[in-house]
Amino acid sequence: HTEYAISLADLANVVEVRGRLEEAESLLEQALGIARPLLGEQHPRVAGMMLNLARVQIARGNGAATEPVLRQVLSLRRQRLKEGDWRIAQAESLLGASLLAEARYAEAEPLMVAANDVLKPLPGPQDRERLANRARLATLYNKLGRPQQADAFR
Repeated sequence: HTEYAISLADLANVVEVRGRLEEAESLLEQALGIARPLLGEQHPRVAGMMLNLARVQIARGNGAATEPVLRQVLSLRRQRLKEGDWRIAQAESLLGASLLAEARYAEAEPLMVAANDVLKPLPGPQDRERLANRARLATLYNKLGRPQQADAFR
């Protein structure tokens, strides 16, 4: 059963990259429905699925609803991973995106700046998150009326 949940989550990542967000959200919800009871809320795989679901929900325009889940994932990652790990930065970036969706700019900025300092241009998910975080920072600074700072992240 656990492997089935992981396969569903992997498939969700593929369809997300192809822009099929509604399908990705449904697959991740199914995966979490299987994985949570088997692995527990604190398991790194479950946290990863929760984070991916939040990313899809943010992309679908429902970022405000993701804040509690992202705070939980960030807390778990800070407990289990070493400072400076890109997966902590990924959770910070997405929590920043959630706060940005709520127009809570003062809270979003330090999270996204911290993530920007850690995320590196390496092939794979880290670079995808780095580019998304830079785009979010540009959006944030435009909303704050600071176009020169926004330009630095384009």
